[in-house]
Amino acid sequence: AFAGCSELTAINLPDGVLTVEEYAFANCTKLATVDLGESLVSIGNRAFWSCTALAAIDLPDTLTTIGEGAFWKCTGLTALEIPTSVKAIGNLAYYDCTGLESIKLHDGIETLGEFIFVTDGSTLKDKIDLSNLAEDSKVREYVDAMADPAKVEADTTADTAA
Repeated sequence: AFAGCSELTAINLPDGVLTVEEYAFANCTKLATVDLGESLVSIGNRAFWSCTALAAIDLPDTLTTIGEGAFWKCTGLTALEIPTSVKAIGNLAYYDCTGLESIKLHDGIETLGEFIFVTDGSTLKDKIDLSNLAEDSKVREYVDAMADPAKVEADTTADTAA
């Protein structure tokens, strides 16, 4: 829809919009302000890929799915809080988000893709707040396995093949 609009600086989605489609705002390098409204359910694959000026995004409590590579290479993002409504995060969703300093997850995430929080060949494990994750949760196991990216790949591949 707006992919590659190099002069787009802000978007404000009206309530009633349920999905941001694949590549909708990809490579909008000056996009700095995003309001996703109060009814969004899904962010498509690579929807905000390479939106390098995007420093923050408030994900609505209605969101259930973050697609593959949805925020890939959003290097300006500094903090991320995944709402409790989110059940699935796709492969590479926040890959190469080199500016991320704070990541907050929750135990209700049912599907975690491969290499979600990887940048420059290493993980962002040390940026993830574990305080609200149960000791025996699948999400904590995923984060713990991030120390070994090969183990993350093997574990998530087994999950998706089942």
